[in-house]
Amino acid sequence: MHAIKVLREKKELGLDNVVFQIDESHVGNSETRCYFENSTAVLNEQVIDSSKEHATWNNSVEFLMSCIAVSVGFGNIWRFPFTAYENGGGAFLIPYVVLLFLVGKPFYFLEMIIGQFSGSSSVKVWNMSPSFVGVGWAQFCSTVALATYYSSLMALTLYYLIASFSAELPWATCLKEWGDACVDSSTKRNHNANNATEGNIDILNNFLNGSNKFQSSAELYFSMTAIRRAFFFMMFVLGVGSAVGMTTGIITVINEQFPNLKTWQIVVPTCLLGFSIGTVYVTPGGQFILTLVDYYGTSFVVFILASFEMTGVIWFYGLENFLEDLEFMLDRKPSVYWRICWFIVTPFILITIFIYTIATLTPLTYGGTLLPGYAHAIGWTIFGIGIVQIPLWMLIAMLKNRKLPFIQMLKRAFAPVNEWGPREVQQRKDWRIFKEERARDREKRIQPIWKQILYVLLNMKPI
Repeated sequence: MHAIKVLREKKELGLDNVVFQIDESHVGNSETRCYFENSTAVLNEQVIDSSKEHATWNNSVEFLMSCIAVSVGFGNIWRFPFTAYENGGGAFLIPYVVLLFLVGKPFYFLEMIIGQFSGSSSVKVWNMSPSFVGVGWAQFCSTVALATYYSSLMALTLYYLIASFSAELPWATCLKEWGDACVDSSTKRNHNANNATEGNIDILNNFLNGSNKFQSSAELYFSMTAIRRAFFFMMFVLGVGSAVGMTTGIITVINEQFPNLKTWQIVVPTCLLGFSIGTVYVTPGGQFILTLVDYYGTSFVVFILASFEMTGVIWFYGLENFLEDLEFMLDRKPSVYWRICWFIVTPFILITIFIYTIATLTPLTYGGTLLPGYAHAIGWTIFGIGIVQIPLWMLIAMLKNRKLPFIQMLKRAFAPVNEWGPREVQQRKDWRIFKEERARDREKRIQPIWKQILYVLLNMKPI
């Protein structure tokens, strides 16, 4: 009776949450592990038992190939060379590699960990800190925006793939509407030492159009015709892999919100709606709209979402909680490199890049022409729809506990909910035991908080 009374009092104060309970020992005097009747461990098992079966990977190879398919897309082959060319060419690789190791790898690994650990979508994963669920919804909106025009880019690669089988390539001769920037590959020009740029253009044109002059040195290995066809086919396959990943992410979020719907009842409307919206991008003004949606809906917003995501996981859910989940899942501890990047380096760089982007923001142009005012209004609306999700859901999380005292309301809003943890029942039981053991170890520490954090960052055991 006393235990039930204590639990009832904690529930009224908002202290029945996982983040507070993991510091309590559910071990009797005889050291026999047991759970109270109304404990969250029992509740979690009931929740999972009632949920429908969740798809899993058959082996690690499937998981690896799916990661590659989603990670490698048009941006790696299409956009990256152009971005590098616009920002110093080879010199661009220096900051790129630095940011790859200080931001890209740590952030990718973090997302992989929380996704695999919880087996949840970008929305449900925020059971670890409900106030940040708006980050998941903002990511959902950004993914929807990206998915709507991604298929139109795939259509372009498919068009060029089919066109590459023509006797005369459609892009070999310039059309008037292409402007003066177009270089007709059939035009012969004189080259000199001061015209290196035109020489490079000739080489590129000869490569794409299968010129005999260039082909004579390459035919020892393969024909240029086969290369350009293989290139466009590769682009299309990369697009399929990324598009499937994005669509699956969208469907998973919807499926978790409406678990009673069958999968096909979600897939069919989603694909039909995506196809209908995608047709807008293949109209004469489609590229203009694509530029607008890409800038305001998927590119500019990413720094904000990444900063909030890293903050929610590492600073609110807690670095040590996150490291414990990682150790439980992989049975190994991450190195000092990961710990320091997650805790301070990656968040700091993300925030710095965002501030720099805002400070150096220039008006968006299309084809060298400034976009009209109404276009920017539409763009900022698209941007706002995604960003407003963060404060909106944060407010909702607090209002759900508005009957509690203010401090307890905040703690409850940012603390993990009962459903947080591994999906499988046995894994969740083992995780509970693991967390309780670590919680008892924390209670024995006598070091100041700052020194404990330092020891954790250096992969040393706090005392």
